[in-house]
Amino acid sequence: MNNYFKTRGNRKWIFAAKKEHGEEKLIIEADTPIRRHVKIKASANSHDPVWKEYFATRKKQMKESIPWWSRAPEGAFVEA
Repeated sequence: MNNYFKTRGNRKWIFAAKKEHGEEKLIIEADTPIRRHVKIKASANSHDPVWKEYFATRKKQMKESIPWWSRAPEGAFVEA
């Protein structure tokens, strides 16, 4: 049992396994920072070419703010 469950700081029962270079541990939900959702402007319409730049900027910002471990693989989703 002690091979997998470790104590780190004030936390007990951290599931971890030894690797060649260090240790792998499960991601703890409490370590995930809270990201607030930014509302889309009420007047914005994704089908209106006037708003194309707004949605492109918004998509880029959202993509950059997603943590590396929760990103979908490149090409996983195809835009319609």
